[in-house]
Amino acid sequence: MKQALARLLYMSFLVLALRVHGATLGEAPLVAPRADASTQIALASTLLHRYRETAREEFVTQAQAAITAALALAPEDYIAQRTAVAVMLARHDDAAALERITALNLRFPDDVDTYALLIDAELALGRHAQAELYTQRLLDLRPDNLPGLTRAARLRELYGDWQGAIDFINATINRVTTAEVEERAWLYVQLARLHFGAGRPEIAHAALDAALTVMPDYPVALEEGLRIDRLSGATAAALKTAQQLYRVAPSATHLFWLARATAQAGDPTGARKLFDEFLGAASAITGRDENANLALSAYYLDEGRDPTKALAVAKVERARRADPRTVLMYAAALHGLGRDADARGELDTLLALGYRDADLLFTAGEIFAAGSDRLRARELLSAALASAPHDPRAATVELRLRGLAADNGMSTPSEHKPTS
Repeated sequence: MKQALARLLYMSFLVLALRVHGATLGEAPLVAPRADASTQIALASTLLHRYRETAREEFVTQAQAAITAALALAPEDYIAQRTAVAVMLARHDDAAALERITALNLRFPDDVDTYALLIDAELALGRHAQAELYTQRLLDLRPDNLPGLTRAARLRELYGDWQGAIDFINATINRVTTAEVEERAWLYVQLARLHFGAGRPEIAHAALDAALTVMPDYPVALEEGLRIDRLSGATAAALKTAQQLYRVAPSATHLFWLARATAQAGDPTGARKLFDEFLGAASAITGRDENANLALSAYYLDEGRDPTKALAVAKVERARRADPRTVLMYAAALHGLGRDADARGELDTLLALGYRDADLLFTAGEIFAAGSDRLRARELLSAALASAPHDPRAATVELRLRGLAADNGMSTPSEHKPTS
């Protein structure tokens, strides 16, 4: 039944994807700059869209220049100010973005796009209650609007409600026109992540195939594909995806992922060369908004075996934002220096929400296992193993679970096999 459903959904994804791909795929034309605010605003918006399509940081830099020029010409222009917030969020300047978009929301409380950016800023700073409040206001204002539905899906995911999140994304698919190529591809990627989290990898892969049919080489889809390959223990597929991702979107972070995939595929010499290249590239941009600090912290924690540097780099990013990936890296760095109580404090908020991302479960389980809450550690590690049984960490987790079970006089999950 599950395989039949996966095939059915795959075909529906593919039909829609081919329709969109055949109708509209192509390069988005850039607007030639002229000395007026409206053109500069349009240029900034187009550049941001190109950034979403390509993940190339130079488009964010160019968008910043365009919107700065627009605000110099028309400092009170509402669209210019709203676009400036979108650029800030792309640069992870989240606190400044929240301050500006909050002021705009007070001026224009019925604008859908303003609410969407406000929710994004709140989520980036880990302010989940505020994000939920504004999402509800947005849905009350326009119940079927796409920005509201996609942000409601994100909140459902953070609360551990995979199916609720899937339902929200499904409600948006047919609201996206064939001209909105990147938007449709992005929605397929969200479905892939959510179905994988819900334990439906076949449907996740079908959704990713649909995204890459709509937009071949779409970095967002490749990033999610790489994550799923890694969690599935598919080392050869992960290496192939990482190579493709770095080819189409060469960044320091993507170079780090390629280096790790190369190492996991059994090429330590090639991996060492790539890690050295990554270290130089990441160190050169560590003070910039578009840095690779989370990847750099991960490198220092594992390959570099320098937890002090790992924590120093992660701490810089944690001071700026509180999205799950940043919080998780900071907690892992704290754990690397034995500061497990602080690490658990970082993770408590995400765990209390109900968030059940596999990486969170693996890391949190390891951190709790180092403390006195062994039952909590068992719960988290068992959930991690259930969510990604083929992950490279699974063998270590099984050993850890046996040790925890022995400490508590309990059996491990694998020992609770049903009798026929």
